[in-house]
Amino acid sequence: MNIDIDMRPREGGADVILTTDEADPMWALLRHDAADGRLSGYWATPGAAGLATLRPIAFRHAGMTEDDIGKFALYAFVTSAGMDVSKRDSDNGARSATATVSAWEAFLGDARAPVGDDGTNRSAHLDKETRVFLVSLNLARWTPGKLVMNRNPGLRGGAAASGFDAVRVQKAVSTIQPRVTAPPEIDIDAARAALKAVGRPSSGAVVWYGTTDAEKRTIRGQAAAAFPLLAGVVADNPTMARAVDARESLAPLVSERTGFGKSALKRLAKIARPLPAGRLIEHGERFDGEDQIGVNRVRRTIISGDVSLDMALKHLSDMPPDRIPQNDDAWMAYHDILSGCAIPIENALGIPVAQTLSSCKGDWTEYHAILARAADYEPESFDRRTIALATSDAIEAMDEMNRAVVLPLTLAAVEAENQAIPEVDDSQFQSGMDAVGRIMTGEAKNIAAALYEKTRRYISRINAMQTLIEGGPEAGPTQTIEERMSAYDAESFPVLCDDYQASNGLVVRPLRNLADMREESDRMDHCVGGSVYGPYYLKKLRDTSCHIFTVRSADDARSCSTIEIFRVGDEDIKAGRFQVGFRQHQGVTRRDPGNPHAGRTLEAVAPEAQAAATEWSRKLAEGAIRINTEEMISWRSLMEEIVEARPATGSGANRSITWKSTLGIDWRDADLRQGLWEEWRNIVGGSWGRGETPDILWRDKGVRALLSGMSPVTAGILEERAREARAEARIEAVPEPDEEGPAP
Repeated sequence: MNIDIDMRPREGGADVILTTDEADPMWALLRHDAADGRLSGYWATPGAAGLATLRPIAFRHAGMTEDDIGKFALYAFVTSAGMDVSKRDSDNGARSATATVSAWEAFLGDARAPVGDDGTNRSAHLDKETRVFLVSLNLARWTPGKLVMNRNPGLRGGAAASGFDAVRVQKAVSTIQPRVTAPPEIDIDAARAALKAVGRPSSGAVVWYGTTDAEKRTIRGQAAAAFPLLAGVVADNPTMARAVDARESLAPLVSERTGFGKSALKRLAKIARPLPAGRLIEHGERFDGEDQIGVNRVRRTIISGDVSLDMALKHLSDMPPDRIPQNDDAWMAYHDILSGCAIPIENALGIPVAQTLSSCKGDWTEYHAILARAADYEPESFDRRTIALATSDAIEAMDEMNRAVVLPLTLAAVEAENQAIPEVDDSQFQSGMDAVGRIMTGEAKNIAAALYEKTRRYISRINAMQTLIEGGPEAGPTQTIEERMSAYDAESFPVLCDDYQASNGLVVRPLRNLADMREESDRMDHCVGGSVYGPYYLKKLRDTSCHIFTVRSADDARSCSTIEIFRVGDEDIKAGRFQVGFRQHQGVTRRDPGNPHAGRTLEAVAPEAQAAATEWSRKLAEGAIRINTEEMISWRSLMEEIVEARPATGSGANRSITWKSTLGIDWRDADLRQGLWEEWRNIVGGSWGRGETPDILWRDKGVRALLSGMSPVTAGILEERAREARAEARIEAVPEPDEEGPAP
């Protein structure tokens, strides 16, 4: 099929309508903002009821100009709609709009979530000039027999827009493009009244409730009034819709669909507030905010806070009927706790959502207030985002206890028995997190409140623990090589060059330490700072066999791509200029947010990030960027001394450095382990806090299982010693016999 383009330049950009040449066409309505370098608007698929289904598009590209805006718009439309591409060597025939664009200017919107293939196999014809243009910008690639669009991180979209938006936008487009039919005649007020509790009703639902048939409109409105929250579900479900029009009982079908009994449905029928739509944070964006002591920190764990109506109802259906919210405030409190707290805790610790939610005891508003006080917030300010931040802090606290206490305890036990130190493995970190979760929550009935309370203590001690970790003797002439290396600490390393801002505004920034690596991994969802490959890359960065940079927005809020370059020779460093050897340049990794077990997709590097990287590499070759020559050469000399001085003990020596780098502390330092335990025993409190040393943690079966997984021999030795100690204790408890014997 061909795609016609109606385009009209305007001050500050251009307006574009794209339409397929089918009888019932797909179409798109986009606006180009030259100052922002972005296209935004909607693409549409025809609907069975005559009202199109709209999905938002937002596409930002540094090279976007009015001269080529039609090609960029074609790319955005074709890629978002999942069309195949075929050759067509004739001109696309772009033409100006036949009516003023002002009629639909107000209808353009924004979007941030990625869109995917909608399942269509339609084939779009693109002319040779457009195909070559897209390939030249890495927006498309040739494969045997066809041209494939590359998914670009600058292209964003989202779930289907509201049917009410579809009415307005389709009406505007139909006045400009004759091929697009006007929306069907509907009673928009009746549809709004019926769908008031649905955040983003489908186009079909809007048409169904807005029917011009007065009798059907009345009975459909009554059905919506009976179950306001489920009004969209009723309209979109053919069986329910037929039952309503036939005046059959709707309750049995709703019960079957939701899993709720009569009493639960009665409560649910009182709810009339829609769920919030959209994620709290997107991939590549920074998740930050003030904590309880007023410090604005970037969080390691990103929590989307996005829960569908189906998921919200599913978790409610697993609970007793008296736990079902029965007013709007309780409904929103339930949603915020579910999305910002219960689901993330299950993902991090494996604690079932139902177990976290069970503490509500039927009063969601009060449960929300209890959690707010536990996290040291006022209930009024404990909204969805704040709950997500508090939960992210709790996950961070558990991760830190795992790294500072649990894993060092087990590693020290293995080494004390002269057993081999195991390789770093993700399963060890997860086993440690499971153990920490039990230790932190203990026998608490309210799991989330217990975690929030301990996290509040943790936040107040972050600086003290960091000072403890970074402390140590000052450098002096008698320092050993290892002590001299520790001046950088186990997580940091020198950088080849400092930040460079490209002409398109993006910044190429070196990763300077493990914290930077972890943040980049969290933003881009890749392995450079992960628990498994993070140590590998940290070792490479510390021995300068590679250098890693991130391409970010000027305000540091968005990561665009990650660059790894090969080792730069000493002579090139001294010369202050060199040709950059790119080992890899990667974009963001995408996951299905609704399926944590689904595979991941690596997206192509955005053209603007590629342009910034190319400019940066050219400036390095020209010697226009200052190289940290003295620091790099001195560091390499130091590293060579360390290698020469290290005993040839095989791979074990490398593993110990890997563990030190991964944990962020010198786990062999007994005084440091004890000092950190003194902090953590006060954070954890309870019976665990009464232990003077971290050895008390051996009482936890999860910690013992972690040791057994790391070193079965060590676990066996400690278990045997414990049995012997218990036997001796029993013997000592037996009273001594009377030396004089029994009385006569």
